[in-house]
Amino acid sequence: MANRKVALVIYAKTDAGWRRYPAVIGKNKKIRPGYGSVQDNDVKFDQYRYELRRYKGSKLTYEPAGTDAAAAYGKWKIEEIKIAALEKAKDAGLKVADEEPRKILRDEAARYIQRAEDRGKDEASVTYAKALEHFLDAMDKRVIRFVDEVDEDAMIAFQGWLRKLGNGDRTIRNKHDAVRGFLMWAGADKKNLGPKPSYEKRLPHAYTRDEVSSLLGASDEYMTVVLDVLRMAGLREREAAFLEWDDLDLKRAILHVRSKPAEGFKIKDKEERAIPLPDELVKTLRNWKENRKGKRWVLATKTGKPQTKLLLHMKWLARRAGLNCGKCTGCEARQECENYDLHSWRRTYATTLARAGVDVHAIRDLLGHSDLQTTLAYLGGMKTEEKRKAIAKVQW
Repeated sequence: MANRKVALVIYAKTDAGWRRYPAVIGKNKKIRPGYGSVQDNDVKFDQYRYELRRYKGSKLTYEPAGTDAAAAYGKWKIEEIKIAALEKAKDAGLKVADEEPRKILRDEAARYIQRAEDRGKDEASVTYAKALEHFLDAMDKRVIRFVDEVDEDAMIAFQGWLRKLGNGDRTIRNKHDAVRGFLMWAGADKKNLGPKPSYEKRLPHAYTRDEVSSLLGASDEYMTVVLDVLRMAGLREREAAFLEWDDLDLKRAILHVRSKPAEGFKIKDKEERAIPLPDELVKTLRNWKENRKGKRWVLATKTGKPQTKLLLHMKWLARRAGLNCGKCTGCEARQECENYDLHSWRRTYATTLARAGVDVHAIRDLLGHSDLQTTLAYLGGMKTEEKRKAIAKVQW
């Protein structure tokens, strides 16, 4: 029989990263919440969770036991009782099958997100968290608790749940792929998950001059600055949210895109970049800075925190400008049109630069893309527009 010994450990955040230590049990046989035994010293941790450590054959594994100390202790004791019973059955000559513990969806999801955070995949962890939150809600509706219960019908129900929330086909596919990746990591058989949902691939969307004019016309002072930063610097959503005044050299008209590890923000592709700013944006930012003295973040909320709801503000602005199409799923569900998002500003920025004659390799560097193909995909809409203009000149 495999080694069945199980131990309760605390997985805690230290200055050197996340580490595992034996959980501290007091002389009264009760667990000390948040304490781990570090070189025979009881150390209190602020960020932690509990795990059950055991061997499966020769492989050491860790099973999530939550953040509640008493509950984790109880779970550990129950496992010890089970092990003792199995050992007694073995001694009595009874045949006992080794059974893998069933994986709980919520526990595995927490591990998956934490794993992404531990690896420094901050944007990925945010994406996973949003998709998994909706997935777990959908599974709760179907009373599905374990990974091995998820099948094709459950995944279809998840897609239906996303549609009720107003998600479009492309968003549903993206969230489905994120959840599918999680389930396969958790040990699910992809053959049981059914086919991936289809979506109609649309040409890259860059805002027209009329759309830009309408959006700016409907903006208040704050959103005017937001749109100016997005359209004249080509920042990603989180790059804009975590832009601080120290990143700006307004004398030299340079914006530096940098990671903020202490705030949980790291640049995609892990490469800092410097973006030259046009005079119009420099003037806007200087005036804005005068009105925002004492604020760390350029686009801070009223309470001085990074603005994490820029997309929602963008949706409201499109509705206020009267630009909602009224036909898409987003419009029907929440009056938040799918045609207006933040990422389209990066495509608008790229298209504007290309039409001004800026070399595509320079555009790639300004956008922070790791490969040229991604940049070329951003310019697909411009190519279509140029073809239309060329065809219009033909004498048929």
